[in-house]
Amino acid sequence: MSLAVAAACFDVCENFLMLLTFKGKFSLAVLEIVFYCAAIKFILAALIVLYLLITLPIALLYKKRTIIS
Repeated sequence: MSLAVAAACFDVCENFLMLLTFKGKFSLAVLEIVFYCAAIKFILAALIVLYLLITLPIALLYKKRTIIS
């Protein structure tokens, strides 16, 4: 859950900086920060998806075992 919140915070930061860029108030440093915010956001989102792909089958197997027992 905290990874999702962190990804959302990086998304908000990225969107705010992109709005500054679209209004013409940008510099090379702002563009670098936008890039790193986007990269971190997508890495966190990928970790969340990976976590779900790993834990969902395990949870289903555990639930199936408890029903059989």
